[in-house]
Order: sequence, then structure tokens, then C-alpha cells
Amino acid sequence: MKLWLKRWKDYIAGALTGDEYTDRLMDVLPDKARRDWESYLQKWRTSRPNSYIASFTLGIFYENVSRQLRGGKYAADMTAEQLAEEREYDNKAQVELESSLRLSNKPYPTYCVLIQTATSDRRKKGAYFRSALQVDPYSLRAWHQYLSLIRPRWGGSTEQMKSLVAEALKSPLRESEKKHLVAIEYTLQAEDAAELKRYQEAVFLYRAAYQELPDKKNLWRLNKAGEVAKNAEFVDLALTIYGQVLDIDPENADALNARGQVYEFKKENLTLAFADYKRSADLGNNWAQKIVGRWLLLGKGVAKDSAKAQIYLDKAEGRCAPPLVCPSSYTKRD
Repeated sequence: MKLWLKRWKDYIAGALTGDEYTDRLMDVLPDKARRDWESYLQKWRTSRPNSYIASFTLGIFYENVSRQLRGGKYAADMTAEQLAEEREYDNKAQVELESSLRLSNKPYPTYCVLIQTATSDRRKKGAYFRSALQVDPYSLRAWHQYLSLIRPRWGGSTEQMKSLVAEALKSPLRESEKKHLVAIEYTLQAEDAAELKRYQEAVFLYRAAYQELPDKKNLWRLNKAGEVAKNAEFVDLALTIYGQVLDIDPENADALNARGQVYEFKKENLTLAFADYKRSADLGNNWAQKIVGRWLLLGKGVAKDSAKAQIYLDKAEGRCAPPLVCPSSYTKRD
């Protein structure tokens, strides 16, 4: 409780941005809500009727339960009982989150959640977005969530997305956050293009997204470009993209595994495939350790070596301590 109070004071004083404060509040509960927490959180809320944090946390709990009950299913795939229970918790979340708005003069976290969880009324979600900006015009989360809402797959349009980003570029957002939002725009558009099988466009957009934030932690966007190229049979382009990732980060296991698959299945070059899988395995990647172990057992793409195969398979099953340590008997044979 003292920690939450300190975070609240830090946020009010400007020591935490709205995004930082929201992240810390959201960390209170795990993504998978435990149903036995409900009575505890309700008691906390009852005992602290004027506590924004208690109300917000209970609202987030209800929203998490609703999401778990839905489980990614469409309404048509749920039984009447399942749908009724999911809607019950969705309504509880809406009521509690709306209630929390009255308990703080800076309810930025609530507005951000309501953008996602409120009723399908787009105008209401737009109002929550504008309210979030009034509370904290310097934070990114509200922009990100509303941008996701107005993408074409949810009934918006590319033009609406471009208009919103253009507005953000003129806003008080930090320059780094503006770049982040542009990268998000390109990424969302890339996802939609890939779903519509516009593969060249998707690859271009993922690469453009990376160029907005060209650092190691955003290499996943280049890896997504490579994945689209690979699945679309743009084999040489996929190899070029994965090579670019590995030039930047030679220890990127995702790129090593994916390039290995291109060599194995598209180029049918088992020697190069094994080389990439082995580099990934030696970096500690569990999937690659299993592949390398099996290939060594079979002599696939490499000379058969049962002893060395067992080392990789043991490592994959957690039977060796990291880093990969060979038994002394094997070291002598090598």
C-alpha cells in the first residue's frame, strides 16, 4: 500500500509519466487473473471507498477475467452460459472503471483502459482518448491504443490512422515518443497488409517501422519482415533481411532459427541450416538445441555423433547447467 501511495505521489508530482504510472498499476495483477482474488479485491474496494487505486485495480481484475473467459473466441463460438458470464464481467469492469474516474483528478490509466474495453460506441472511445490527452498530453499509451482502434480491421481506415499520427507529430509528445508512434503505425499497417496477402507491402512497412527505431530491441520488426517474406516465398529477400538482423545482432536466436528454416526448407541446404541452428543452440535456445540434438543423432546436415547429440538433448530438457557444459568424457574425445 505504501509503495502504491508513493507511486501516486510521484505521478502527481511529475516524477512519473502517465505511461510509467499506468505500467506500475497494471503490474499489480498478473495477466492471468485468479478468480479467488475477487473477494479480496472487493473487500479492499469496500474498505477504501475513496481509493482510486483500489477501484482501478478491481476494474482491471474484472476486465482480465472477461478477457480470459472470451479466450480469443468469437461470440458465435461460445455457449450462452459462457457468453453471459463474459458479459457480466465486462459490465462489472465498465462500471468499476467508470467509478474510478470520479476518484482522481488525473485518471489517465483508467482512460487508457476504457479506450480498449468500453462499449463498441466509437464516439465514446474517442471521448475517452481526448480526456486522456487532457490529463496527460506527454504520454504515448493513449495515442497507441486509439491508433490501434481506428485501423481498417476494426472499421477505421488508413487515412484516419495517418491523420491521427499527423496530429500526434504536432502534439507535446517527446520526439522519441513520436518516432515510436510512427513505428507503431507502420507495424499495424504491416499486420493488416500481411493478413490481406499484400506481402510486398507488409515487408516494406515492417522494415520502415524498424527504421524509425533502429536499435536491437526493435529487431523483432525486421524479423517479422523476414517471416512475411519467407512465408510468401520471397526466399532471397528473406535471407537478406535475416542477414541484416544478424549483422546488427549476431546472437539473435530468432533470426538464426528462421534463417536456418529458409536454408532447410527453401534452399535445401542442410549444411547452412545446421550451422545456424547450432549457433542458436549454443546461445541457449531450447528449440534449436532439440533440432541440433536430433540432427546429430541422425547425421542430418552433419556427421553423426550420438555423444554430442545427447549433450544438446540433455540441455534442451534442462538436464545440463548453463552454459552448455560437456561431460569430461566427451571433452576428451573432442
